[in-house]
Amino acid sequence: MPSTLDYTPVIEKLLDKSRQGRLPWEPYEYQQFRCTVDQYTFTIRQRDSGYTLRMHDSDLNEIFSLNAEDEVVFTGESAKVYNDLSELYELARRKALKVDEKLAGVSALLDKV
Repeated sequence: MPSTLDYTPVIEKLLDKSRQGRLPWEPYEYQQFRCTVDQYTFTIRQRDSGYTLRMHDSDLNEIFSLNAEDEVVFTGESAKVYNDLSELYELARRKALKVDEKLAGVSALLDKV
């Protein structure tokens, strides 16, 4: 039986680089955002019950797909994965949609009204 893959280092680095604004997140499809780093593409998606993070190579092979479901009671590692993907989704959304810039712009417009 193959060993379980450890996505934690990849998720932590995606979070760190996203917090620093260093990843080129862009809108992809409805409630999805993606960024490409060299030959790898990451896609984060929000669903009704949680989040999905996927990684593909340049040949469009899926390297991994990780789902984190919203649970009534979080426990251990599932809580960390859910919280990490939730934060990553929000960072990607804000970067891809330029949320901070748009809020600053509308605030300036409202000052003129």
